[in-house]
Amino acid sequence: MSYSSEYFDYDTKNKSFIDMYEFLKKRGIENNDFFLKLYDQKLVDVDPFDPDISEENIERIKSEISKNYWYYLREIARIPVMCERLDVGCGQYFMLHRGTLAQAWCFENNISHYLESSRQCYREMGVIQRYIWDFICGSDDVNSAIIDLSNSEAINNLNKLKKAILTLPKYLQPEYILNTNKIKRKNQNNIITAKSVHVRNDQEANKTETDLLVFLKNTHYVWINNFSFIRHNAIIHSAIEKYMHNLHKCHTRSIYITAIPGNIRNPYGKYAYDFIQKLSTFDEIIYDATEEQLFKYLQRIHNNIYIKYFFFELGRDINWFDEQCILLNYNWTTIRRELLLQWEPNDSPVSHEEIYSMIKERKENN
Repeated sequence: MSYSSEYFDYDTKNKSFIDMYEFLKKRGIENNDFFLKLYDQKLVDVDPFDPDISEENIERIKSEISKNYWYYLREIARIPVMCERLDVGCGQYFMLHRGTLAQAWCFENNISHYLESSRQCYREMGVIQRYIWDFICGSDDVNSAIIDLSNSEAINNLNKLKKAILTLPKYLQPEYILNTNKIKRKNQNNIITAKSVHVRNDQEANKTETDLLVFLKNTHYVWINNFSFIRHNAIIHSAIEKYMHNLHKCHTRSIYITAIPGNIRNPYGKYAYDFIQKLSTFDEIIYDATEEQLFKYLQRIHNNIYIKYFFFELGRDINWFDEQCILLNYNWTTIRRELLLQWEPNDSPVSHEEIYSMIKERKENN
């Protein structure tokens, strides 16, 4: 089977990928189409969900996704929303925007990152799809972890992952064994485990670190969700970073953090706030970096980066903002935190009406 490393699919039916290509091109980014890459040109116009797809094309698709995460995201991944019945192909195409692109670029370059974006903009779904791809295409011992506020929150994300798997073509759906907080691929060691970590007091710190080391054994990727709200996140994060650092030379290991702002008056909110102040902020100009430039950059930032995007930078308009405000019962504390990404306490003298006006003006000028 022959491949071309320089073919790009500008005719994909996933409009969000074309929109991102046009956006980056307009901003002067030269490497503006890397996420449209297609190795096997014979897959152009092949529908992976065609019920009558040939065995030859099935093998071509399996080969393509094994080496091309962008093809998986662009053509295979589905977000299971608005489904009357959860089934193959239901839901919508994966939504590529500035936030999910930056996140996926970090995945592809094995960069730990902290993604902060407005609610309902797919920051969690980005990690879920990466975990699914690793689960399907990773080596025999790729293990991943989900850590969240509570066991129910962590298991909820694991359930979202299971639902997303059900939307894949049958020939890509892996056989797996289910437990309450774990999914293991049959006949392989690929495991995704979900849990929360509770530290009742500082005296439990050593026990927590020991428990985490046991939990993380042979784990390659750790996703921490709702980071700024997890009590004693400093202890938890420190233990995970120590574990990753000790084994990084032997394995590819990364920490993915997804969050919205918290309250800097409590210790866990302050730890999250102080942590992101130390990180370098993501800039799309990095897409144009050479391998040497990227290597030096990652050394300088200790392979960790902060990504932040507001809803109006992610394709959401003022009408969407209005809808979200209704869903949030016009609770401006929540709106400021989840939509406007403002840390608490917020002593801004700007009124809600002025905020609304500024958002509308900025969206129109963006």
